[in-house]
Amino acid sequence: MNALLNGRHLLRVLEDCESVTDLEAFRHIALEGMARHLGCGRALFMAGTTVELCRQDPQMTGAHGLVERMIEPYLDTFYRYNVFAEPAAVSLTRRQGVVSLDQFPQPRTESFARFRNDYLFRYGIHAELAAVLRYTPISVVAMGVMDPESGAFGPIYLQLVGLLGRHLGNLVGWHTDELIETAKSGHDSPRQVDAAASRRCCTRRQRPPPPRRRRHREKAPLPGTCRHRLSQPDPTRPLLGLSNTGKTWPIGSLNP
Repeated sequence: MNALLNGRHLLRVLEDCESVTDLEAFRHIALEGMARHLGCGRALFMAGTTVELCRQDPQMTGAHGLVERMIEPYLDTFYRYNVFAEPAAVSLTRRQGVVSLDQFPQPRTESFARFRNDYLFRYGIHAELAAVLRYTPISVVAMGVMDPESGAFGPIYLQLVGLLGRHLGNLVGWHTDELIETAKSGHDSPRQVDAAASRRCCTRRQRPPPPRRRRHREKAPLPGTCRHRLSQPDPTRPLLGLSNTGKTWPIGSLNP
């Protein structure tokens, strides 16, 4: 908690995530940064194109240790009872940015009891929160944090996690196109997938450089001289006439 209150630790997590190049790396770097800088060693990361696919994310990533062992039984059975994916919970999370189990309204549903008693309590988890990092019509990215102590996530903790989640959501937005590509790859032809990838190239940070403008190499004409020719005098050209000094000058040359 003390580490989370330190703004410098929050910035270090964000700095670690700025250098990643894909969503898979973002998952691991975000979790490692939260564990190292904030002491959140029981966290997980999930993403999908919809809420339903997000809670069943086969690439769900958990911090090393207990949470990593909890993923397999979750994906096998308990994702059906994930109360954070229920419409009321999703609406609450979108408004607040983050929600904990203690904030769920009464009466508690059967899914809530099954998820808490048969799944969380089984692994010694008595507190959990969920933060929505990104929620758009085509991508949903969420993060969960767990703790063995009941009531570990108070109002201040939730606000700080919500702050971190908003900034992480801005960063992960550069990589959510991978979710769309994965969803479309089973339905679109390779040509359509390549075309979509080409369009996405223009929205990423690594945008192609703009075409270089051809510089005008001619010098600006001097006042009172011909602006169409600034070359040196050509002795083979016919003479224009006499100057006031009695000398002759080629056509197009500068009168000294």
